[in-house]
Amino acid sequence: MSSYRIIFVCTGNTCRSPMAQIMLKNMLKKEGMTGVMVKSAGICAVEGDKISTNARLALKKLGYPPTAHTAKLLTKKMLAGADAVICLTKGHK
Repeated sequence: MSSYRIIFVCTGNTCRSPMAQIMLKNMLKKEGMTGVMVKSAGICAVEGDKISTNARLALKKLGYPPTAHTAKLLTKKMLAGADAVICLTKGHK
């Protein structure tokens, strides 16, 4: 079990929050930091939707590896288990 849990939140979990998740996970790995679980979810997500084409292309352009991310709907259980919840806009909060 991870010692610290971070969750990024946006609307559909196909653009902003998965991009933030992927970028932070890669940064932590690059720095050799362990014990941090990074997830993402959406307040209106459709479970199983794929990451958007533009998000995938932007990540590729920035040098991040391809991802098999699928959207997840934010749940109370996810929030209760998180040490930090980072909302991508004020409206998501």
